[in-house]
Amino acid sequence: MEGQRIVACIPCYNEEAHIASVIVKTLPHVDRVVVCDDGSKDLTARIAEKLGAEVIRHDSNLGKGVALSDLFRAAKNLGASIVVTLDGDGQHDPDEIPRLVAPIEAGKADLVSGAREIGDGMPGHRKAGNALLTGATNAASGAKLADSQSGFRAYSRKAIDAIRVAEHGIGVDSQIIVDAFAKGLRVEEIPVGVAYGEDTSTYGAGRQGVYVLLTIIRTVTERSPLLYLGVPSLFLLVAGALFGADLLALYSNSHFFSVPLALASIGLIFVGLVLAVGAMLLYAMNNLAVRLRHG
Repeated sequence: MEGQRIVACIPCYNEEAHIASVIVKTLPHVDRVVVCDDGSKDLTARIAEKLGAEVIRHDSNLGKGVALSDLFRAAKNLGASIVVTLDGDGQHDPDEIPRLVAPIEAGKADLVSGAREIGDGMPGHRKAGNALLTGATNAASGAKLADSQSGFRAYSRKAIDAIRVAEHGIGVDSQIIVDAFAKGLRVEEIPVGVAYGEDTSTYGAGRQGVYVLLTIIRTVTERSPLLYLGVPSLFLLVAGALFGADLLALYSNSHFFSVPLALASIGLIFVGLVLAVGAMLLYAMNNLAVRLRHG
C-alpha cells in the first residue's frame, strides 16, 4: 500500500552492546527509528543519536509501559501509519519487519504480533513462564495466541489511536493484547525467529511472572468490575449470611455462642462489602471515563 510511513519504536535500558546493530539492521525497513532510553546508565542514548535515531530520554527507569507510551506518542507526531516495536537487546531480527507489517499493509490486520520459536533456545524457566502468562492473557482477552509476551509487533495507526497503554511496567504486553481484543481490533500472529543471549531483564523471572499476572488480573477487573468483583462479593455476602444464620440457630437452640462461626460470618460479610463497594466505584468511574471520551 503506497503512502505508508513506518516508524520503528525501540524501548531500551542499558543496551549499549546491542543497540547499534539493532538500529543499523532496522533502518532499511522503516522510515524513522525512535529509541526510548529508559534511564540507562550506559551509552545507549548517545549511540542511538549518532546513528540517526530520534531519542526520548528518561532520567530514571520508569518501566517498559511508560517507554512504549512515549514511543507511540512520538510515532504519531512523526505521522506514522504503521508502528513496529522491537526490543533493543538484539533478540529480534529486524529483517523480519516486512513480514510483520505485510498483513497491515494488505488491510487484513490492525495488530500483528511475532510469535517466538519457543523451543529454539528459550531457557526452560522462560518456556514455562511464557506458557503460563500466555494462557492467562488468552483467558482474559479471548485471544488464541501462542506467545503473548513478544515485544516484536506491528501496529496500524488505527490500533495506535485506539489502544490505551495503562500499564507502566513489564506487564504492558499482556495489557495491550487485552485492550486490543476488547476494542475489536483485528489481531494476527506470525512466527518469528529469536536469538537468546544473556538474560538482562530488569526483573527476575519469578518476579516478572507474578507482576504480569497481577497486571492481567487488574486489567480485566478494571474493565469488568461487576463481573470480577461484583459476582464474588455476592457469593461472599451469601456465605457470610449463611454462617450468621447457623450462628443464630445454634445460639437459639443451645445458648452456645460459637466464636469461629461469628468470625467467619463477619469476615465474609466484610470482604464481600469491600468488593461490592469497589465494584460499584470502578463501574461508576468507567462510565464517567466513557462519557468524557465521547463528549
